[in-house]
Amino acid sequence: MKRARKTRIAAVLAVGALAAGGCGGGGGGGGTLSKADYAKQLTSIANEVKSLRGLGTGGLNASKIAQVRAALNHAAGRVSKLKPPSNVKSDNAALASALRQLASALGPVEKAYRDKKPAEAQGALANVQSATQKFQTAVNDLKAKGYNTG
Repeated sequence: MKRARKTRIAAVLAVGALAAGGCGGGGGGGGTLSKADYAKQLTSIANEVKSLRGLGTGGLNASKIAQVRAALNHAAGRVSKLKPPSNVKSDNAALASALRQLASALGPVEKAYRDKKPAEAQGALANVQSATQKFQTAVNDLKAKGYNTG
């Protein structure tokens, strides 16, 4: 795989890992979370996922991509279990959906790396970029409503 392609893929994966760092989690029991508690849950999952930022360095492989996908799916599950304040319920759902889409979009990239097919990995990047944009929109909507997303 050419160096420029590897760099682009690494950049997209780094965005994915960082993006997941901007999302929420936890909040399993009880009623609707207060704004402060919701923001605290967002920060909790962000800190958990931020540890993946270094995966794009030192060369990518299918295993690293799988780790990012698993973390994104885990984060999406935690987000979907939250009971957010009423003014961000739809944003919370959009955030969980965007995380799942991002994890799903990385599937073909992972497979291409596993199969050593760089052209396929490059072709799959458009879907990853689209999912990343959806994620960023959800994060921006939360920020616009005064929620710190990590």
